[in-house]
Amino acid sequence: MHSADCYWQDACRYAVFEKATSVTDDVAEVIKARLRQVNAELEALEPLEVERERLERALHELTGEGAAPRPAGGPGHRRRGATHGPAGKRAPRGSNVQAILDYVAAHPGTTTPEIARATGIDRAVLYSAASRLTSAGRLRKQQLPDGQVAYEVVAE
Repeated sequence: MHSADCYWQDACRYAVFEKATSVTDDVAEVIKARLRQVNAELEALEPLEVERERLERALHELTGEGAAPRPAGGPGHRRRGATHGPAGKRAPRGSNVQAILDYVAAHPGTTTPEIARATGIDRAVLYSAASRLTSAGRLRKQQLPDGQVAYEVVAE
């Protein structure tokens, strides 16, 4: 084989490799973007899942029909923290908001699931409170590269 032919074959192989690498990088970015979308959609559905479980428990309590309450620690179990007290009791007015603000002040850039785990506040309650605090200008939202939302306290 002539050396010019070898040069062109090598150049073609390199071009094909570069194009494949570029396509692979593009596909990886599309997959990462879709994963961020799916995570955001799942996070948005969390309050609905919590509400469905609450309604199923209420239906079962009232009529004996519907799904039986899930055992503690089973799938879908929501841990109640010290701010909630015994099951069925509400936290004192304003205590969840204060717990959220205190935790976020001590841990700027924290996400909703992290706040829920640390404070023991039910995620549905937390999403609602964080939304109200953001609208009121007491918390600031920040979109993270992975699609999650982080919060920080706004200086007064």
